Amino acid sequence: MQRPEIRSRQGELRWAAVNDVSVLPNTPFNGGTNGIDLDERRNKVQSRGRQQRIRARIQDAQQSDISHQVLNQGQNETQTLTQGQIPNPGPVPPRNDSQPRSPGSDPRDVPRQRPAPTLERSQPSLSSMNPATTRQQMSSPQNFEVLNQCNSDMSLYFDDLANMQFDECNNYVSATGYSTSEQLVLDPTSVEWDSFPSDADTSLEIIESQPEADRSRSSTRPVFGTTRTFQQSLGPLPSRLPTCTEEIAFNYFMTDASPRIPALDSTKNPFRELCRVSISYPLLLHTFLYVSAANMYNYSRGDSRVMEERRSKALRSLRSMERYLRLSNTKEASLVSKEHHVISVLSLKEVTLAAYLIHIASEVMTGSLTTDTHLRNAFKLVIELGYIDKMPEGFYTRFLVQRFAMIDVIMSLLRRRKPLAPESFILYQQHEGADLDGPSFRELTGCPQPVLYFLAKISILATDVELENDACLAEAYQLETIMRDWGSRKYPMPLSVAAPSNSPLSGDGTASQDDHLSTLNACFYWMAHLLLARRVFMDPTASCRVQLYRKHLFSLIDRLPAGCGPDSSLPIPFYMAAREAILPLDLFWGGFWVEYYDRAKSIYTMAPSATGLQLSVSTLSSTPVLSEKTAHYVETWSKHIRGGFPTLPVAVESAKDHIITDVDGKEYIDFIGQFAVMNFGYSHPKIAKAAADQVYKMPLSGTAHISPLYVEFAERITKKFGFDSIATMLSGSEAVESAVKIARKWAYLKKGIPQDQAHILTVDQCYHGLTLSTMPMATITQKHFGQHLPNIGPYSPTSGKLVPFGDIDALREVFEQDGERIAAFFVEPVQGWAGTVVPPKGYLKAAQDLCREHNVLLVCDEIQAGYGRTGKDLSFHHEPELEPDMVTMAKGITGGYYPMSVIMGKKHVMDLLNKNEILSTFGASPIALSAALATLDVLEDEKISSRSERLGNLLEKTIKELRPPHVKELRGVALFQSLVLDLNVPGVTPRRVQALAAHHGVLVGIGADRLRFSPPLTITEEDLVKALHVIAQCLEEVTGLGDFAGSEFLN
Repeated sequence: MQRPEIRSRQGELRWAAVNDVSVLPNTPFNGGTNGIDLDERRNKVQSRGRQQRIRARIQDAQQSDISHQVLNQGQNETQTLTQGQIPNPGPVPPRNDSQPRSPGSDPRDVPRQRPAPTLERSQPSLSSMNPATTRQQMSSPQNFEVLNQCNSDMSLYFDDLANMQFDECNNYVSATGYSTSEQLVLDPTSVEWDSFPSDADTSLEIIESQPEADRSRSSTRPVFGTTRTFQQSLGPLPSRLPTCTEEIAFNYFMTDASPRIPALDSTKNPFRELCRVSISYPLLLHTFLYVSAANMYNYSRGDSRVMEERRSKALRSLRSMERYLRLSNTKEASLVSKEHHVISVLSLKEVTLAAYLIHIASEVMTGSLTTDTHLRNAFKLVIELGYIDKMPEGFYTRFLVQRFAMIDVIMSLLRRRKPLAPESFILYQQHEGADLDGPSFRELTGCPQPVLYFLAKISILATDVELENDACLAEAYQLETIMRDWGSRKYPMPLSVAAPSNSPLSGDGTASQDDHLSTLNACFYWMAHLLLARRVFMDPTASCRVQLYRKHLFSLIDRLPAGCGPDSSLPIPFYMAAREAILPLDLFWGGFWVEYYDRAKSIYTMAPSATGLQLSVSTLSSTPVLSEKTAHYVETWSKHIRGGFPTLPVAVESAKDHIITDVDGKEYIDFIGQFAVMNFGYSHPKIAKAAADQVYKMPLSGTAHISPLYVEFAERITKKFGFDSIATMLSGSEAVESAVKIARKWAYLKKGIPQDQAHILTVDQCYHGLTLSTMPMATITQKHFGQHLPNIGPYSPTSGKLVPFGDIDALREVFEQDGERIAAFFVEPVQGWAGTVVPPKGYLKAAQDLCREHNVLLVCDEIQAGYGRTGKDLSFHHEPELEPDMVTMAKGITGGYYPMSVIMGKKHVMDLLNKNEILSTFGASPIALSAALATLDVLEDEKISSRSERLGNLLEKTIKELRPPHVKELRGVALFQSLVLDLNVPGVTPRRVQALAAHHGVLVGIGADRLRFSPPLTITEEDLVKALHVIAQCLEEVTGLGDFAGSEFLN
């Protein structure tokens, strides 16, 4: 018998609006719901289903030799249904609404009979299999390939199920239609079960999509149910990835974001196989796509907008499934579950459990409170599925349960509470000796089962307030004894933890230095010892025991390959060890940073901050006042100190990372960064150690002798940025002034400009310093300081016209008129003093072309915008074809540890310099050079520029979401931005907002009409968002306050 042809029409699933649904504690999923039996809704459901079937029959008739009578009959029925009438299916027994009606009592309730398709004899029909045995067979990884071979038979079985009609509204929404592509309603995740109004339409709306050829112009919304191939469709619905971007995202998730357990890091990784199995579920497919987008975004390979869209779809799918599981009654759930067990690997509850666990593993590092809700819901599902007391037999289900056990314990440690699951649940997890097929718990999670029990016990002891202190310590000592007895032979600690360990680390005690799985097991074991010491015995970080565990743990982690762990998004040993080793309350952490900074720094910054992202900015209850100690320093400062920047009444005393502490112990988030100096944060361990060591070794060595450090730095920085030579000074103004000297000498000797007529051209609103030589380069020069340096500034030498920044036509006009007199064009690729102004795209390249045409030097000032501040190593790198003749750098070049500025230049310019023409006593200080070399390492190794770009995107997104009042615009790039204020609002001035933000714990820079943001590039996401919330709150409060401490400048 020939197999019937499967025709598929493309349909698009339109989601109804879903409220925020979460499973509340002590509320079962299957709470039951009263069935709604309304004739009007029933008629609509049946009418829509019949319309779809009739259209399918008409298509078949048009494509074959079916008589015109059948075709006309179908068209007539369609017209009748369109007019709101129901064709008479025959005599219907009278219905008595007062009596209960059993399913099947109405002839319309009887499923349409259709002979089952005949399959090849060599392959059994899936519809004839016993549901229980079928699921058990399909749940084994050995049958994965067998199922793929049967995909054509499965497609016929899907088609057979698709034509079954369930018109009983109390049990099913009508699943009608001819082809597989229209059977979205077979998936309960697409059904909205709610207390619908009486005139609501309960059927799922499917709209016809454009042809395949027009798909590029259509919506990119995922289309589920459309059948292209069945090679990877083993779930209840054949689905596919409809767009190239989603296919790329899914493949990225499979190869880069899925767990890399050493024993299973291959094509047979059960988690990856489970991914392939699960893409036929829209719920899991949306979840995978969201996690993939999030991972790609975190590593600067994706777009935040795409991540948010997919997160929204994933949560919407999850809430829809939650609603179905909560409101469907037990009978319906069991029937649907039975049908899905016949043809799928996971039941609907297990699918939901998998989605919960994926969300938790992806968001646990963000500090989001949603993860706790997901975990509680997952625990309720495990209870309802009966897996608390009995291990499931299915391979993939067992994998999910073991994954839940791991996440539950780790979440309890992160949140400092007890695990949700009982100890018996942790104890029965499969161990090495269990008589079950497939990998063990140790192989699936990277953590031995006994160690998981140890971790759970530690979590309980650390949070059990009912235990007396002595009883708690007694249990803790007993637990420590058990742990040592169990792990002394398996994971012994070497005598020297600094040296590479050759100790036996494998599960059976045999030496295996390259056994990554055993190394990962040892990481978990020693993490348990470290947590026991810190959480229960309350050892400080400086204790010998904690330091010993910490050093040994990090030596083990160093032996693991990149990405190795129970889950690449849940690096448990790395994260927990880093967190416990650098607890902010402890003082002794310097050794940890120096020794293990590269990996631990990036992990520690993922740790949830004390406040998390659930921010609450307190409103000032009274006018801000200064403390007695701060008031004393303010008075003395005003009396004796002159010059400098506009000063805030904050007496700072110390700083770490991006946090500044004042003399009263109050902490501030630094959003100034010392005006783009502290790009790498305060007290960066690598830079601080390099500078500190050099102080004792040799603090000063001028250019009268050869400094190996100077040679190394010059070679590295010229090679990195593509220049030939450098000269060093002390400050940024000196570097610009020296560059002017070099440009003038080049103009007189090489270009041939007459003596004393070489002109240095700048642009409007620029800033290159405040010395007598650099001050006239700006538009507005300061008065009463005598004659400035001539032939320099942002005006045309002949016409006197001002040259606006970003106006290439104005620049061309000046070059055409005075190009022969112009020696150099100095420009900031991103203007800082003017308020982080970014020029139009292509402006700098066009300016370079004009310079080449008129034989003018191009000099880029990178003093403020360089070294990662704008998302690139240097800001002129935003235009890749730009090759300036000279570049000036300062500020962040040494990380803020010692002053030094640099002029980098090409050979044809720098070779003109002779001895004694440009020099500085402290310009090439060994302290500055040591710090500069370490800063280069940090810039490259920690990918500071990429981080700045990512955090800049977060800054822009947060400002758009907050919509603070009295703001005209946000401008700039990456972490070099300004918030322009509306000064027409009474009480709104940059100074008042700055002072109020300082009282709230945020230090921000200001300009004439703006707040300036230039925080350390190492600032955490949590504190970045928190600071923006504070600033938005201050903009709301400032109009209601009179004069307060700091609202006026100090002398």
